[in-house]
Amino acid sequence: MSVSSLFFIINLSEKCVFLKTHFSFFMKGKKNMYSQYISPFGYQTGTHGIDSYGVNHKDFDIRDEIEYQFARAKRENELMEQYKSLGITDKFPQYGTNFWGNSDNNYGFGISNIASNIANMKHTATPIPLSSTSQIQNIQQPITQQNSLQQVVGAVKDMIRNYVDMKQDNTIGADDYFHCKANYEAAQRGDYGALTAQILGDEKEVVDYLKNRFYKGMPYSEALADYWHDKDVNNQGRAIVNNSLYSNSKAACHYQRVNRIAKKY
Repeated sequence: MSVSSLFFIINLSEKCVFLKTHFSFFMKGKKNMYSQYISPFGYQTGTHGIDSYGVNHKDFDIRDEIEYQFARAKRENELMEQYKSLGITDKFPQYGTNFWGNSDNNYGFGISNIASNIANMKHTATPIPLSSTSQIQNIQQPITQQNSLQQVVGAVKDMIRNYVDMKQDNTIGADDYFHCKANYEAAQRGDYGALTAQILGDEKEVVDYLKNRFYKGMPYSEALADYWHDKDVNNQGRAIVNNSLYSNSKAACHYQRVNRIAKKY
């Protein structure tokens, strides 16, 4: 058996364990998935199956819950980019039931089987006004286009370098900043770089979830909240590149920076 085949089997088995272990949890306690997580705009799981944005999750199945969380994260990323274009890079406004706009039909999602409604959600929420391009500073200068192999190799180096930097800096609460930087730098290389970062990041979060749950003994809700939180941060790092607002990863991810991180990072 080749080494690549062995790694594929190991990764597949890890994912099977992840899904099998949590199938009953998702079905019996979906409302606890994000109980420990608060997004940059104030999203959190509410009481009686209704989140802080007003959406009722009571009849959502596993697929509905995943579809909803991806739609929420996408909408928050769009808002974050708009606020940052206005010079707001942290302490974002905390939304409530005004996040999705019109509250009809469970804010447009419906009661269940919500995938068919997701495409219409972009028409329900009113975006904040964008500043003119003349007001945007620190415009990103695109790096020289790289071929697919260069992007993949470079993205792997970006991920490793930021991981090493995070460990050497050893600042409590700095994970989000370095995760954002790694994904930004990899995605800046091109589509293959972004895809490499996504694959590596997703694999790492699965392993981290299993480690948190079964080695560290975290409760289901806490381990899952950490899993989704880290995926959100990774997604944000890659998404920031698309708007070309920043010259480097330090500026792009400054909103995730915490005190005591060394200046060289």
